[in-house]
Amino acid sequence: MLNKMLTTFIALLTLYSCKKDIPIPKEGLNNLFGEWVWVSSNGGLTNQTTSPNTENYIIEIEYKKNGIFKKHRDGKRVNKMKFKFEKGQTIFSSEDEYLIKYTIGKFSKVGTTPHYFEFIGADTLILKEECFDCFTHIYVRK
Repeated sequence: MLNKMLTTFIALLTLYSCKKDIPIPKEGLNNLFGEWVWVSSNGGLTNQTTSPNTENYIIEIEYKKNGIFKKHRDGKRVNKMKFKFEKGQTIFSSEDEYLIKYTIGKFSKVGTTPHYFEFIGADTLILKEECFDCFTHIYVRK
């Protein structure tokens, strides 16, 4: 009896823990998935530039196929959110573009500023915060 209950529990846990991949509405968006290392950021009211050299820390981010975003600073996780691709108006183009929209928690509509994003080749990610006087962040694939 105990063995049956344990087997059922493990099966349910495995089934529940398997998360589906998020929809990829356009070819090329899947280039986002993977781990990225921060190179620099530029923006703000004073148009400042920061980097690991000026700030004395390393930022690594990860976008997983199941819609989970993680951010680490010097190896310690500082953020974990859900994300999805959503087509919408952006301040960086006259056309509607796919943005990265983030949410905190399972039922929350609250998130952070969406990101407009683009790639330079296969190994450089440009994330632009979707607001005026915000920052543009450059990452390279880990």
